Amino acid sequence: MFSIIILVQLGSSIVVICSSGMVLLSLKPLSIEAISLYFYLITMFTELGMYCWFGNFVYVESLEVINSCYLSHWEERGPAVRKTLFMLMERAKRPLEIKAVRFFTLSFDTFIVILKWSYSYFALLRNWMAD
Repeated sequence: MFSIIILVQLGSSIVVICSSGMVLLSLKPLSIEAISLYFYLITMFTELGMYCWFGNFVYVESLEVINSCYLSHWEERGPAVRKTLFMLMERAKRPLEIKAVRFFTLSFDTFIVILKWSYSYFALLRNWMAD
């Protein structure tokens, strides 16, 4: 359920960042409207960055599960604990990822891609408006 919301959030972030940049071009740099738009853009970047940062954090931490299990002195435990640790290590071979409708994995790379798409859309609109 949340993956659809996250995908909509990522897609709308591209449009909002681009259109906010277009509006900023028409405003005086230190006007009240421009300053409030700067804060809005910072908030959008922060919100988008938090999704991607926590997605990346979950991925990186899930990669450490195998090492943590192996270094947990499993050889000193009983057979039931060894079996449980073995099953956990097998499951941890595929790291956890937070995805947006199985289309985007939230990570730092996704954050950079969204910023690139926003800038591309911005540059396209700017060139179109200049003609």
